[in-house]
Amino acid sequence: MPLGQVELPVVDVSSSEGLNGFGEVVIENGKVSGILYEFTSGKNSGRMIPSFIIQKFLTTSGT
Repeated sequence: MPLGQVELPVVDVSSSEGLNGFGEVVIENGKVSGILYEFTSGKNSGRMIPSFIIQKFLTTSGT
């Protein structure tokens, strides 16, 4: 298995509310949608890692 960087799928987000920073939990309609990992505070936009990807890593055992 080759070593290297794996790119995760991301979702672009924008909000009418201010985004506070990296690692912020993104909630949509009362449910966790993902974790913010990149944002621009002046535009209230950024990118998040979707919660289903995070859940995949939490439930997959290592080899």
